[in-house]
Amino acid sequence: MQRRLEWMRLSLLASLTATPACGPGGVGETDSGDSGTSADDEVGATETTESSSGEGTESTEEESTESTEESTESTESTESTESSTDTTEESTESTEESTETETDTTEESTDTGPPPEGCNEALPIFDAEDNFTGWLLCENGAKIRSQQLDCAPIVADFEPCVDPNDNFGCSSNDECGSGLCVQNDYNCGCYEPCTNDADCGGEYGACICQGVIGITNGVDGPQCATDNIDDCKVNADCPSGMCGVSVNRSDCDDWSMLSCYMGMDECYADAHCGADEYCAAGWGDNPWTCEGAYCPIVPGRPLIDAGGSPVLARLAEVDPSPAEARSTLTTHYLELALLEHASVASFARVGMQLTALGAPPWLLRAVQAAALDEIEHARLAFALAERFAGRPLEPGALPLAEVPLAVSPERFVDELIRDACVNETLAAAEAQIAADHCEDAEARAFHGRVAVDELAHARLGWETLAWLCERHPELRSRARIQLARALRQRAPERSFAEVATPSSSAAFGVLSPSVRAEVHATALRTLVAPAAELILGA
Repeated sequence: MQRRLEWMRLSLLASLTATPACGPGGVGETDSGDSGTSADDEVGATETTESSSGEGTESTEEESTESTEESTESTESTESTESSTDTTEESTESTEESTETETDTTEESTDTGPPPEGCNEALPIFDAEDNFTGWLLCENGAKIRSQQLDCAPIVADFEPCVDPNDNFGCSSNDECGSGLCVQNDYNCGCYEPCTNDADCGGEYGACICQGVIGITNGVDGPQCATDNIDDCKVNADCPSGMCGVSVNRSDCDDWSMLSCYMGMDECYADAHCGADEYCAAGWGDNPWTCEGAYCPIVPGRPLIDAGGSPVLARLAEVDPSPAEARSTLTTHYLELALLEHASVASFARVGMQLTALGAPPWLLRAVQAAALDEIEHARLAFALAERFAGRPLEPGALPLAEVPLAVSPERFVDELIRDACVNETLAAAEAQIAADHCEDAEARAFHGRVAVDELAHARLGWETLAWLCERHPELRSRARIQLARALRQRAPERSFAEVATPSSSAAFGVLSPSVRAEVHATALRTLVAPAAELILGA
């Protein structure tokens, strides 16, 4: 598998090596003029100009630099001394406060203490057996963690497995040892309760006790926070004194994370947001905001509505004859055709968003070119679907009423990483492996073209991320978290259309769920992770 994707790895990383890295100090400058050159050409031109400078200029610059450095060192020495004194005083105060907190916790583990500012009338949260969970419920709806306590192994409610996948997960409790086989959003999986933070791995792993976040991923019981970030584990870790939990509940998976409230947040609980939104945790100095739930992995660039679900056109009934039961191949290529069709609108939406963000001409041109690629992909996929169906097929109207157009820079970077950097890369890898399996010439040509084009779209996504980091350097930490989330998640185990995948279908480019999962895991490891390292130093 990895050998078959090696050309993609070499091509992607070679192109991104010339892209300015989004490091701690931002990225290199990018020419925003309409020069008719690509981003790679612009970077190369800049390097050529710099290398052609005269020796006399270099000498003057070196003398000037030495003088500036001596002056800077003198100034920095004075500032360093003052800063050191201030830091020592602050460190002493922080140590005294920390000691007092630890003493209080030791004396009475169930004593929640006075509520932090911004959390009035805090009430303790108990599990189903009246054990204090270490969490508090604020009057404003925020749930915050006052202390780390071991969780009782209580499962108050769960959704038993009713829709198992033969290739993944479980189908009964017997397959889960001492755990439970529960139904999550797209499959059945074994659930094992955690007891404490150590069970969740990593310095910032957190075990959320039963009774705090309700049914999540099919079970109301102790479970690890999905995203472990270097933000907080308890209230004392936060300047605001409030370490909360955010849960993204989408149609494909549930994701939870702990993060500090900032005191200037748009929301404190899901109840403060719209019907299809949740109160999303901020990162670093970013406040909590209301955002639409989203599905982490859908290969390609889907068009997503405010609730996080893919938007597809209905099939136009060109042939008035009754719709027959479609074969696996018809269903597969019709699904691909509708996804590619929706991707045209998705790129059009991205183009308008980038225009609003002040994107340079080369980036807008590249987005328009990608939309044209998707038109051709849709045409080819519909042709294959028609061939296997034996009748004309074409898309109907695409419902756009629930698709948000204007988004914040924060939401834009979330969607960029999900849809371009990750999903386009997975789509390229999936198409390449499908082409390798194909014995049918038409299907092989289709997947071969898609593999090349989607890799170019993924590269465009990474280049867009580098540009965005330069324009909004405060988004870099958020981008790193989103990429870390993508690299930890498992691949989807079924497509939108639930179809059986006989081994004979591989000759026509239809991959089985197990092969798709292997492709995605390999692509995340060998393509997405190295690209993230180049662009973000992740």
